[in-house]
Amino acid sequence: MTSFDLDFPIRFEHCDVAGIVFYPRYFLMFNQMVEDWFAGPLETPWAALHFEERRGTPMVDIKVHFQKPSRMGDVLRLSMTVLKIGRSAIDLAIVGSCNGENRLKAKLTVVYTDLDKLKSVRIPEPLAARMADFMAETDIPANVP
Repeated sequence: MTSFDLDFPIRFEHCDVAGIVFYPRYFLMFNQMVEDWFAGPLETPWAALHFEERRGTPMVDIKVHFQKPSRMGDVLRLSMTVLKIGRSAIDLAIVGSCNGENRLKAKLTVVYTDLDKLKSVRIPEPLAARMADFMAETDIPANVP
């Protein structure tokens, strides 16, 4: 199994008045992960996907378990794997950690969508094959809610 990993330095802009990451900011990080995954190893930059191919990948289901807070100055590593590739839906697992300590676990479902019709469409085979390189070893890893 290969995971797609990104490091997020936690900045002032991410934090609430308690000095911890304001939970909606994590959803922005998840979206950035999916965008960077498509642009990087999936070889499908979002600008081309959205504006030329008229396809998108909205999140339709998100489950998150926050284990410990992250604070300004931390570097949060998010690691993403694929749980399932369907006709148009992709289930993803994300684990967030800092210095070896788990901070969050998430499960996302994104749907490959026709942006003009706002309907799901089949994931192209070459794209699905590249996604499969990130498939988790089990259907639902124990570390996902």
